[in-house]
Amino acid sequence: MSKSGALIGNILNHYDSSLFGWVAPFLAPILFPGKGGMEALLLTFAFLPLNYMTKPLGACFWGWIGDRWGRKPALTASLIGMALSTSAIGCLPLREHAWILLAFCRAFQGFFAAGEEKGAALYLLEHTAPEKRSWMSALYDASGIIGIFLASFLASQFGENHWRLLFWLGAAAGLFGVFLRHHAQESPEFKPAPFSWKTLWQYRNLISRISIVSGFSYANYFLVTVFLNGFLPKITALSKADVLLFNTHLLWIDFFLLLGFGALCRWIPKEKLMATASLLTALLAIPLFASLDNASWGHAAIVRLLFVTFGVALAAPYHAWKLEHLPTHHRFLIGSFASTLGSKFFGAPMPAIATYLVTQTGLTWTAALPLVILGSAASGVLLLKPLASRKVVS
Repeated sequence: MSKSGALIGNILNHYDSSLFGWVAPFLAPILFPGKGGMEALLLTFAFLPLNYMTKPLGACFWGWIGDRWGRKPALTASLIGMALSTSAIGCLPLREHAWILLAFCRAFQGFFAAGEEKGAALYLLEHTAPEKRSWMSALYDASGIIGIFLASFLASQFGENHWRLLFWLGAAAGLFGVFLRHHAQESPEFKPAPFSWKTLWQYRNLISRISIVSGFSYANYFLVTVFLNGFLPKITALSKADVLLFNTHLLWIDFFLLLGFGALCRWIPKEKLMATASLLTALLAIPLFASLDNASWGHAAIVRLLFVTFGVALAAPYHAWKLEHLPTHHRFLIGSFASTLGSKFFGAPMPAIATYLVTQTGLTWTAALPLVILGSAASGVLLLKPLASRKVVS
């Protein structure tokens, strides 16, 4: 029950996080009836980054709860909060200024998701034998793909006329996850620790290193999906439908690659696998992006698949790698805060930065420059002896 509750919570988290993006085209005319189609859609998409500020706050809050009173109460409470905020979106009144209520719902959703997103991985791995943690780390991320796929599929089928039902369904799944966690055991490695802001400063070097690796992982993901989804139709003969169709296939390629690389860590040290993936991305990013101009469908598909493969090779054992270097008494706080910083401040801005570089220079390959920098930094972090030798510290 302990492991199934963590995996179900991760499925719900990715379902909730991605659902809004999928139903945004259907919500746009409802939220902004006085605006034109494209303007309404742009305003609706503006709600996507609302959790940039609330997630780091949530990471600190739930990290404190998880390290002080236990993983189980922190994850149970955060999952209940996610279910309630998701249900609230489904209850939005169809009237003027409904977008204000939506903004609050999205902000709270991000706050609660910060505890679930990273804390559930920690809880799951602490219930797993050390030699199996890389595999379990990959399985955890693979479960998230199931949530994204469910949101995409259900939105395509019912998003236009029954979008409320989709949010309520996510809330119901969350409550089921809470039921499973009620019967779960506390983490066997949990050791109560008081919260202090000095803890974050004390482990600032570790936080910065984890943030770089996490940020690179998310930067690669956002570049391959969000940026290329909109950019490829402008520089190739590919249509938006072609790109979105392949993006759906990438989800399942991700799923099986995650499991494959997770199993591969039985024979290859995870640090070497992750460092190699980061370095290859840094070395090949510019030539691969330069080759996309007027590329055929097959060529563009191969380029995207290469980036996905490198990204998954790093992501599969990531949670297990991170766990090995977190201090025993502050794992939840430092792990959640560092990963959230990386994903939100290094990873999420990648599409906007890449678009700006290409717009200013007119050169496709410039979109890869931030990825080269982050990939080089991540490979350096993964190979640094001080971090590699700094095992669990109390």
